[in-house]
Amino acid sequence: MMPRVGLRKNFQAIPMPLRTGIRRVRSWLPSRFRYHPAFQRTYAMLKESQWWDEHTIAIHQFRELKSLLQEAAARVPYYGRLFAASGFDPDRFRGPSDLGKIPFLTKEIVRTRRMEFLARGIEGSALDVVTTGGSTAEPLGFFKKSREYDAKEWAFNLVQLERIGFDQRCRSVILRGERIRVTRNRFEQYDPLRRNLLLSSFHLSEENMPAYIDRIRSFSPDYIQAYPSVITQLARYHRENDLPGYSRLKGIICGSEPLYPWQRKLLTDTFRCRVFCIYGQTEQAALAGECEHGTLYHVFPEYGYLELVDDEGQSIVTPGRTGEIVATGFINRIFPFIRYRTGDLATLAEGPCPCGRKYPLLAHIVGRQQEFIFNRRNEAISLGPVLFGIHDADMSCIRQIQFFQNRPGNLILRVIKSPGASNESVEAYIARSLRTRLGDQFDIRVDFVQRLPGTARGKHRFLEQAISPPPGDPA
Repeated sequence: MMPRVGLRKNFQAIPMPLRTGIRRVRSWLPSRFRYHPAFQRTYAMLKESQWWDEHTIAIHQFRELKSLLQEAAARVPYYGRLFAASGFDPDRFRGPSDLGKIPFLTKEIVRTRRMEFLARGIEGSALDVVTTGGSTAEPLGFFKKSREYDAKEWAFNLVQLERIGFDQRCRSVILRGERIRVTRNRFEQYDPLRRNLLLSSFHLSEENMPAYIDRIRSFSPDYIQAYPSVITQLARYHRENDLPGYSRLKGIICGSEPLYPWQRKLLTDTFRCRVFCIYGQTEQAALAGECEHGTLYHVFPEYGYLELVDDEGQSIVTPGRTGEIVATGFINRIFPFIRYRTGDLATLAEGPCPCGRKYPLLAHIVGRQQEFIFNRRNEAISLGPVLFGIHDADMSCIRQIQFFQNRPGNLILRVIKSPGASNESVEAYIARSLRTRLGDQFDIRVDFVQRLPGTARGKHRFLEQAISPPPGDPA
């Protein structure tokens, strides 16, 4: 951390309006971020750069890409060998179109060759090992300088939240997989620095739901930040029991999972407020979020370079087409992710947005490639439209549902019934709903369960697969 005297010297170089904004947010930032120069530099830049024109953004991205590629070639063993074998010379980099000369990076490559991605000359004591959630595969481990990089991440997140009216005075309920020490049936922890009430998403059961709702109501939050699957459980309980909303609630902020259209509608109708969605990864390769004017995802060009590619690996430039997100992150230079296949699918949107920002736009994040079910012919079918189709007004007989597939053409639906619903009514509803969408492509069985375990981070998975060998990428 930088000494106070050094901080003051740097701080005076920042324009007065930005200094005022930084002072305003300091009081509620954790101390490890409050005086970190990486936070202050990044926050000050973003307050200006969000209004850059396309030409200025392109210049910034070119400079970031070229310096990243040059550093990777010189310091990172994996990229030094890869660039040499591919005939790619970072010193001759002329623009994003040259990225196509670099082979894609996959999770499997990182997982099996992890130490080759660590930059030379980095002291081990300065590093932290980070693992992804592993919700669809084995967890992925990598290295970063947590204090510096998390300070930058905080700056991006703060600027993003400020778009939608969030400031240091706001109170938030957090339902995002935090590990809470549970005592006397209290599933909460209060963070006075950020005025956050952290609630355990691991104990959100039918039995505990009234206690959760009472606590949220007494806390009276301005925002709820939650995994979509977790806040959906809360919303369904509200709707089924005809409960009132929360008087001060201004918005619900979702992230870390795809937000399906039926979920957005359910949350909006139930809580009578705007639902915002943020996209990012633990790997810090790409970041995007909605703005104050609509539901288009604005991709941060200061955070990384995002590509959409089709099944052939070719860039998608036509609005309305869907492809896989391939990301090159600017934040982590000691363990860089370059042309990283995230496995997430998104649809390219056409601008401009009424907000005035010239950022690249995505219409929506479709979800992970792994969120496909496979029929008897081993053809991939997106789970999203299937879920959308069965989550309608008649679904009151079901509390929670999960698809399980152990072989192509076979589906097991794990179901938690709503109170008072019979097995027969649930089975009839599922058969009726799925038959119109899937026809006779699957053998379907319903298993009634008391609980659906979440992931290690408290998320709910709509699909569990145990297909071996794994199917190929969906067409």
